[in-house]
Parts: sequence; structure tokens; C-alpha cells
Amino acid sequence: MSKVIVVDDNRNYLSTVCEELREMGIKTVGCETLTNAKWQVERAGQYDILLVDLVLGDGSGIDLLQWMRQNGRHQPFYLMTSNPSVRSCVETMRLGAVNYIEKDDLEREFYSIVKNIVAEQELMERRNSRLVFRRQSEQFQEIYAKIRHIANTNIRVTITGERGTGRSHLVEDLVTASGICKDRIVSVSCGMLHSAASASEELFGHQRGAFSSASRTINGKVEQANGGVLYLENVDLMPLEVQELLAPVLKEGRYTRPGSEKYRDVRFWLVSSSTIPLDEAVERGMMTYEFCTLCCERTINVPPLRETIADIVPLAEFFLEHYSKTCKFSGEAKDAMRLYPWLGNVRELRNVVKVAFDNCHDDIILPEHLNLRKSEESDNLVKNRKLHDEELDRETILEALANSNNNKKLAAKMLDISRSDLYYKMKAMGISYKK
Repeated sequence: MSKVIVVDDNRNYLSTVCEELREMGIKTVGCETLTNAKWQVERAGQYDILLVDLVLGDGSGIDLLQWMRQNGRHQPFYLMTSNPSVRSCVETMRLGAVNYIEKDDLEREFYSIVKNIVAEQELMERRNSRLVFRRQSEQFQEIYAKIRHIANTNIRVTITGERGTGRSHLVEDLVTASGICKDRIVSVSCGMLHSAASASEELFGHQRGAFSSASRTINGKVEQANGGVLYLENVDLMPLEVQELLAPVLKEGRYTRPGSEKYRDVRFWLVSSSTIPLDEAVERGMMTYEFCTLCCERTINVPPLRETIADIVPLAEFFLEHYSKTCKFSGEAKDAMRLYPWLGNVRELRNVVKVAFDNCHDDIILPEHLNLRKSEESDNLVKNRKLHDEELDRETILEALANSNNNKKLAAKMLDISRSDLYYKMKAMGISYKK
């Protein structure tokens, strides 16, 4: 739920506004100083709203808005003033404030305006929260906890994991949790940077007149990311010569645009993704140690789908809702999906659900509709996931029961034993069950 951050150095006025908003059911935080307001903004969510007085004891509302935009904070900003001047209003509009509100309108329309603003923000929040499925497995709960911890820092983060695991969605989660709008993410596809020459144009652009056909100045990705986020997608694929080109910018926070000798200062949050751990990329000679240390101060590892079995069916049902509100998976189809190794991860699951919906001419999707492909590699993964009888212990059985949502038949398949053997072992180990 979004909240309103009210900033005013008049303690009585601040208290009155906050109290009125809370009585309207609106979550509210009050600040009397610019310093405290910055602290609150650093911890604010994307959908929080700011109501800020023009004149503060240690600065102004315009100072706060300038600081927010310079630091990639783009929450809706409304200026409150008792004496609006053309100059101050024009300045706040130029910096990206939504509007200004006269304090004289406090009783007449101020609260209704704020109520409508909050309602619009909460509607946007609900809509956006449905666009990406929030996974419930224990592994992903740990990942979300890391994201919440890292979000309000300037730590450089690398998200590692196999292709198709949803790394880009986690980048968006990380940025959103920090209060930066997703449209402030500037992505660089590192696998497409084949040489230093092409990378220079992509990253740094060029100055007008830099070469014969340079009729205008072009901003590169580094300049576009200033005040926001630079996302290096598949950074493990970035050529060594391009790493040498970008490393000084990451180290010093400045660069020169081709065709110009003037240094340009840039400040952005660096986030990257990789299919392998960056220290492994260094060992393989794919990345220099210096560039690795510049890119990665913290790592978030995304497990493959086959290791988060509890997410498989909920994800499939989420994808299916995009095609039909009435179509459902049969129990057998759910079991088949849980046992399948998903070498292509979430991307493959999404494609399988689309195929299943196209194949199904009823409201129940059966295993044959899934058209799951068999291969020697997938068969080996399934065999490796199943455990031999002598390896079974209480913890392993409990894990299988949890991953199968307490479905004894499916848990027995995962453990590669009969259902009767499973019941026997559960009884012997004191694990409660219902036949």
C-alpha cells in the first residue's frame, strides 16, 4: 500500500495534515526537515507520494526535488505553498513535479485531491503487481528478502542463473523496491558488443562533428542511465576489450564523449546479470579481475526451475490465466509438470502452457496436451533427482512431501519408491499421514 510523505517545518500544520490523512485511512509519514525527508525518500516505495512545503528550515522543496531527480527517485511530487510564485512553480514543473497545491485550499479541496492521488497510485500498484508472478518457494522467499535488503543501497549487484529463469524480472523487482521507476533502467545487451569500436558508440554516443556523418550529438547508454540504473545484461559475454573501455567509467564516474575532450560526470546504479558466477568467468579468462570487482559487490543466484518444484504448478496456472479463466490442469497434468526437469526453465514452462491450451479443446488440460519433450539429458536429470531407497532419510521424505503438496503418489514417484513403501517409511519415522 502506498503512503504519503508530508514535509513541512511548521509542526502544527504538519501534525494537522498527517492526522487528517490518517483519519481518511491513508498511511502517512511526517518530516520537519529536508534531511529527514531525504532519509524517508531513500526508503520510499515506487508508489509513495510526496507533499512538500516550498520553504523548509534547512532548504526548500525545490532542493528536495532536485536531489530526488539527481538520485533517480521519481515518486510523484506535489509542492505545497501559501504564496505560489510563477518562478517557483515553473521551476518545480521543469524538474518533474506533478503539480503544486495552495495551502489555502486545505479545507476546500486539498484532502480530496490527495485522496484521489493515493487511489490512482494504489490502482497502478495493484495492476503492476499482477504483471509478474510472485513465487512462493522457500528459495525465492530468500531471494526476495535479499532484494529488500539491497534495494536501498548503492551496492553493485550481479544476478546469476541459467537462461530463462527470470533474471530480468528480478532486476525490475530490485529497482522497483529501491523506489526508482522501471523506465529509468537502461539496458545494455553485452553479447551484442562485438568490438570496442561498436561498443564505444553504444555506450558513449558521439559529439556532433566527431566524424563526417555526425550531424548531431548522440547520448550513449552511459549518459542515458545518469541518475538511474545501468543494466548490463549477460555481462559474462562482454568482450575483454569492451571491459577495458567501460572499467574507467565504473571506477571514476566520468567519461569523455567521442569527438569531445570535456569530461562528463555520471552517476548511476549498476546492476548486471550473468549465466555463470563472475569469479568463474574470471577463471575461464572471460573477464578481468578488475572488471569483476567493479561490477559485483553482491550476488543474487537464481535457482533453475527444476530446483524450485513448489513454483512449477502455480507458475503454470498463472500463465494459463492469460489464455482462459475457465481452463484448468488435471491432477495428472500437474504431476507430469512437477516431474519434468524443465531444461529451458520458466521460459520453457510458459511455452508449454501455450501449446497445452492450443491442444486442449475442453476445459481440462491433460498430460497429453502438454506435449512434454523427452531427451536423454532430461531423462538423466529425472533419474538424478530420484533417490535410491538406502539414501532416504526423514528430511528427504519431508522435502518430497512438501514439493508435492503432500501428494503421496507424486512424492513416491519423486523418491523412486512405491506408495506402500512410502507409507511404511513414514510410519517408521513417525511422520503423520492420511491415506
